[in-house]
Formats: sequence, structure tokens, C-alpha cells
Amino acid sequence: MPTTRTPVLGARRRLVLLAATGLLAGGGTTALALAATDQAHPPPQPSAAAPAAPGTASPPVPSGAPPSSPGAGAAPSGRLPASPPTELDIPSIHVRTPLLGLGLNGDGTVQVPDQPLEAGWYTGSVTPGQVGASVILGHVDSARTGPAVFYRLGALRTGDQVTVTLADGSTAVFGIDTVREYPKNAFPTLTVYGTDDNLPHLRLITCGDWDPATHSYRGNTVAFATLTAHRP
Repeated sequence: MPTTRTPVLGARRRLVLLAATGLLAGGGTTALALAATDQAHPPPQPSAAAPAAPGTASPPVPSGAPPSSPGAGAAPSGRLPASPPTELDIPSIHVRTPLLGLGLNGDGTVQVPDQPLEAGWYTGSVTPGQVGASVILGHVDSARTGPAVFYRLGALRTGDQVTVTLADGSTAVFGIDTVREYPKNAFPTLTVYGTDDNLPHLRLITCGDWDPATHSYRGNTVAFATLTAHRP
């Protein structure tokens, strides 16, 4: 798959340097899911009327779409101290998982979790609660386990709460802003991995748009969230 490198912008428009966007954007068989050979019940998909995500570096929907505010209230001012995430909790879709550290493969593509039932934080992104976009990836399903950790990611709704436990013992609380579906062959790198404000954001990414004819996923499901609270 081709790789894409995004530029790093100034302080208020900082983008994560990704050497591996092609991993998510490329066509063919899915990179984030080991698709089961018989997908009788495809994972939930985002609503077609999902609102635009605040803080994105380019709009994920046409400019005429209504803006949205952070899902669970105003984000606290300032950034949290840098601290790697250790656990992710999303009660509304029954997800609670330790977080693996994901770096880059030898070919410059981003790693994906080696455990279908565990999600991973991309270490090239900011830690959750810092200004910018912190990126967490997970499989949607697996031939080995069936539904995987992010199987129900598309069922998230605006206002749902996401809690990330950090290595320093504190927790960062995020509110879901919107959930979007993007084709792999038109993955909007700047929208997903970039921000254009001075707030801490979270992106949760998996595969989506199951194609029963090819037994593969044609798109990526992305949940956008904004920091709403910090618990020491």
C-alpha cells in the first residue's frame, strides 16, 4: 500500500506526523481487521446525518453541514501533562481494554494491535489530554475471535463518554462529537489526524463498510472526541 506523510503545522494547527496513513486509506483487504469469512451480522455503521467534528483540520462533511459542539460539555482549558495511556473505557458500547503501544513498521506503516480484543495507542501522536489529536486504533473483527474490540465503534453517539486512564494514575475524559465513515481510497488524512484549534482531541479508528461480495472492509470508521474533564 502507498504511504502518505502529512506536514507538521504550527502551534495552533499541529498535525501528527504519520508515516502510515496509507495503511488506513488503502483499498483491498482491511488493515485493521482480520475479516471473518462469514460476516452474517456486519458491525454498526455511523449515522448518515452525523455532525461535523470540531477541531478538524479540514471539514469531514460539506461546508453547509451544521457545526457541532463537544459532545459532553466544554473542554477544560490547557493541556494535561504528557502521560502515556494505559486503559480505554467506553461504557456505552461495553469496551474496556488495556492499551498497547503502536509504533511504525520497518516499511514506515503504522503498527496495528496484535491482539484483536485489545486497542492500541499510536505513539507518534500526542498523549490523551494534550493539545492535538491522540490516536487509538483497534480491530473490528477477527477470524479468530469474531467481533473484536472496536466492533461497535459505529454505534457511538454524540455525548457518549470515553475515559482514558494514563500512566500517571489520572484519567482523561472525552465526549464523543461525531462518528464518521470514510472510504479507504479517499481517507481524509488532515481531517482525522490533524486539528485546527488549541484543544485536546481523541480519534478512535477501525475498519467499516463491510463488503459481503469480497469479504473485506471498504472504509474506516472514525470516532471524534474532545476532552471534557480530567480526574487526578
